[in-house]
Amino acid sequence: MAVDDKRRSFPGIPATVWWELRKRFQRSMPAQVTPSYLQTVLTIQEGHARNLIPMLKSIALISDDERPTPLANEWRTDEGYRDACTRILAAVYPTELRDAVPPDETNRSAAKRWFMRETGVGEVAASRMASFYTLLSQGDPAVESGQRPKASVDSSQPATRVRQKGRPATSSATRKASAHAVAPIRNADSDPSPLGPSVHIDVQIHIPSDASGDQIDAIFASMAKHLYRNQ
Repeated sequence: MAVDDKRRSFPGIPATVWWELRKRFQRSMPAQVTPSYLQTVLTIQEGHARNLIPMLKSIALISDDERPTPLANEWRTDEGYRDACTRILAAVYPTELRDAVPPDETNRSAAKRWFMRETGVGEVAASRMASFYTLLSQGDPAVESGQRPKASVDSSQPATRVRQKGRPATSSATRKASAHAVAPIRNADSDPSPLGPSVHIDVQIHIPSDASGDQIDAIFASMAKHLYRNQ
């Protein structure tokens, strides 16, 4: 099928299916990917399984005779996953889409509008197509549910250094860490009622790995000020 066909259908494989099937391929490469196989390993209905077969064929993970391809063998490994996704993007999606919504700058809303306009499908189907295009564009096996990399600092917001009179400059990450450590704690040794109950409180501080020396100093300076201010 030509890529400029206005009514061309694009795959809309759900992320849950994508990752679960990849796990199955990692455990053991099947001899043939039939609707029955998909029903069993994915726990889905027969109709859904039959609909997945042409989508898997369209992205060349299985051949016309429903056998896993060399691309599928590459796709199931962490080392080959990104290259496999790149090859699928280049083979399945037209240059027009990849230029308008670059894989490295995926805008799901823009992709959804493109699929609706160019294929004539409704919003639900277009959303599925856009979501799968976004998934391929990420090209990272770490985005699988439960394996997302932990971010110590919100990368969407640039760190802003704020200098107050008489205080060292701190970033937003430093202020967040300090905020968890500034709760005043009463010193049990200075309690005027020696017969009263004593309270023991542990304070945990999580410092970003990219924090500077000034930021770390500011954190502990804040602790000294608020934890021991009554001494």
